[in-house]
Amino acid sequence: MQTQDSGTTDAALPNDTPLAVEIVRNDERSRYEARRGDEVLGFSEYSRRPGVIDFCGTFVEPEYEGHGIASQLARYSLDEVRERGTEQVIPSCWYYAGWIERHPDYADLLGPAASGSSAADA
Repeated sequence: MQTQDSGTTDAALPNDTPLAVEIVRNDERSRYEARRGDEVLGFSEYSRRPGVIDFCGTFVEPEYEGHGIASQLARYSLDEVRERGTEQVIPSCWYYAGWIERHPDYADLLGPAASGSSAADA
């Protein structure tokens, strides 16, 4: 679990103002969730097979778009994959593919099938 604290409490903030959210891995639903209290503001779905995690979709509630929630989900989930050290990443989700391209220090997590692709291919 991780809390990204920006010190803000109002959901009606201008875009680019980060929101404080708690990121939680929900294994029952195969997704990482960005929460404020009991409310899920966004999530990243994944599927697993031995040695591989495929991030296949990311969703943020429209009223919370532009507040860094998807980025927080990507960073937290990929950091967790790195900590476990047992899986390679396939970014089927266009957002994850683009995020990894913009943050090349995460490219070492990509599996062989993903390493040769680009965000345009995803």
